[in-house]
Amino acid sequence: MDAEDPLRLGRDGQTCIFVLNDTSVSRKQLSIQAYRKAGSQFLSFMIQNMSHKVKLVVGGSELRYLERAELDDKVLCRFGRYELLIWQEPGESENKFEVLFETCNTPPSQELGIDVPCKPPVMDTGLSWRNFENGAPVSQEPLESDETVVLV
Repeated sequence: MDAEDPLRLGRDGQTCIFVLNDTSVSRKQLSIQAYRKAGSQFLSFMIQNMSHKVKLVVGGSELRYLERAELDDKVLCRFGRYELLIWQEPGESENKFEVLFETCNTPPSQELGIDVPCKPPVMDTGLSWRNFENGAPVSQEPLESDETVVLV
């Protein structure tokens, strides 16, 4: 793609380069624009939420309508039921960049361990957390061999 042209994603096939045929997606959902920082030979990228209705979450921060954020080298973006894992490969660029979309069987958030429910904690004793009440073990046996229990 030419660096001067924004990459738009949404339902509108006339204005968006990448079209999602899904009514839950806005006609213009998001825009990614390449730019060059002063004195740099590398392209940087900015993402902008183009939707009035659907929120865009970039790296855990919500962007409202027309708000922008600079993209890190690797960042997770979410809108509606979609997730995009965006990463930039290093390299010098003149006036173009390439875009590759892949569909995954597993959502990127699960692969990265984001928003994955945790298993119940296990104490150093190997006992489940459920065996404790108010932070104290239910059993009155010593937890380690050098501990003694004093019953009052």
